Amino acid sequence: MVPIMLLLLCGQFKNSNVIVEIQQEIQILNLINGLELSDYQMEFILKKAKDAEKIRTDFQKKLKRNEDQIIEIYEQLKENRIKDETIPDPLRNRIYYTEGKLHGYKENLSDSLKKLAQEVKNILEGNQIYALEHYIACLIPSPGESRIGQSEKPFALTKHLARIREIPDWLYETKRCEIADKIVEKIENRLPPGALFNEYVERVRILGLLDEIRDLSDVDFVLKQEEYMEKIKGDYFPKEIPVDLTGKIESFLLNPLIIAILGDKLTT
Repeated sequence: MVPIMLLLLCGQFKNSNVIVEIQQEIQILNLINGLELSDYQMEFILKKAKDAEKIRTDFQKKLKRNEDQIIEIYEQLKENRIKDETIPDPLRNRIYYTEGKLHGYKENLSDSLKKLAQEVKNILEGNQIYALEHYIACLIPSPGESRIGQSEKPFALTKHLARIREIPDWLYETKRCEIADKIVEKIENRLPPGALFNEYVERVRILGLLDEIRDLSDVDFVLKQEEYMEKIKGDYFPKEIPVDLTGKIESFLLNPLIIAILGDKLTT
């Protein structure tokens, strides 16, 4: 969540852990403020964050109970590797057993946290999920962005298509080529250098899509507007990589630091 360079710089300070912790708290606060959580949602997330902290504590206790034995086994393997001797079967078997045990602990921890993260995701509204998907950890939100994610959603194109549907037929027939040319120009300007692009073919393709959008019923337009926005962009731009929401929820909304933060939020 914190840039590597900041972590390296913080490592030079006596209170580096405190600095990193405060940075993380601010990032979590920015996310919470952007999500505009209800009291019920905050109380639910607070409970799940406490559950997650107990799961992590139990995991650490299991490791602690076996710590001396694990270290002893790895020290034996390290000594063997220093001497570059053949690894005896008893030591090999102990290593395999230890590795399997540690893997099992980690799998149980991961599965338990993912289950909690899914429960948190289930209580979020659609706009909150969108905001969480697009949230980038920051200390100071960008100017004018009172709520996270809003600037990234393609509201401008949606409104533009809506206006194209609303204008009279005579005006559309007059302006349709001009509209298509502007869209083609925007696509071409965003292409990487050397990309193959046929303006005439694209102009015909965009004109056809605009005519289709004009012919849609109001209900179909609402249902298919995002599909048409993707069609307009064509195959020139890479699709968005799916966001691992459970991982993001674990990092932010199930972070141990959120327990005190939500406690303060709910009492103010």
